[in-house]
Amino acid sequence: MTTVPILAEAGLSECARMPEVPMCKELNDEMFLVFLLIIGLPALLIAMAVWILSARSATASIRPTAMSPRRKRAWSRASWMVPVLGPIVWGIRQVVAPAPLAPPPDAWSPSPRERVR
Repeated sequence: MTTVPILAEAGLSECARMPEVPMCKELNDEMFLVFLLIIGLPALLIAMAVWILSARSATASIRPTAMSPRRKRAWSRASWMVPVLGPIVWGIRQVVAPAPLAPPPDAWSPSPRERVR
């Protein structure tokens, strides 16, 4: 059986077998940073995009309801402060007990005197 000196082997395979070698320690740290940038950064950006889009759609769904302004603000805050879970809870609430839609502010409504006629 022939043995190969440590310098003649491929760097990654040797570092996988003997991570305590000083050169391998630096290589492992650099590889961690590379994997963090390649996998971690895009995953973070995707998670933030999902959070922002779901919170915006929940807020757009909350605004036209006939709830009190205080409850609308509370639901909007919950949808923005609790990432992804807030909009999901709002969606479940809308399926279970839908909030009625408020009439548009410029809708014509007869005064009480006109209704009697």
